[in-house]
Amino acid sequence: MRIECEITEQDYVDFNLYHFSKSKEFIKSRLVILVLCPALFAFITFNFSGSGSMFSNIIRVVLFAVIWIIFYPIVQRSMLINNVKKLLKDGKNKDLLGRHEFVFDEEGIIERTENAENRAKWAGIEKIVETKKAIYLYNSSVSAYIIPSQSFEKGEILAGFVEYLHKIAGK
Repeated sequence: MRIECEITEQDYVDFNLYHFSKSKEFIKSRLVILVLCPALFAFITFNFSGSGSMFSNIIRVVLFAVIWIIFYPIVQRSMLINNVKKLLKDGKNKDLLGRHEFVFDEEGIIERTENAENRAKWAGIEKIVETKKAIYLYNSSVSAYIIPSQSFEKGEILAGFVEYLHKIAGK
């Protein structure tokens, strides 16, 4: 089976957003930061604030915690998007974006771009993930072949392709 697709900057950003939303380490560090900053603010407020009553200090801490918990994930997502876009512009990344041809056979995947040809055996594919926006064939814990959903004309074709991948890859 052969698929041609155009991988855009947005496809690459979407992959990173998906990956980080599922990464156990990223989720753990995000929770630590979500809890640690309000705790640190509370410690500073209660130990070094010379002015204000206990009630006003509690109000400040609660207000800070609520604002932090609401806005930190939004800011973090925005920073992730900006960092991915900066990394794509930094250096030579010709083969990450643009036209890709994927050939799938019993042995594995062949990926062709304007400047390169890569082959991966099915044993090298760790997992296959389908999202609304793309299919990700993880070839490591942090990278994947990206096949945008718009590469398929109809949903049934996409569903059939994902089923085919699971069957041929044994995943």
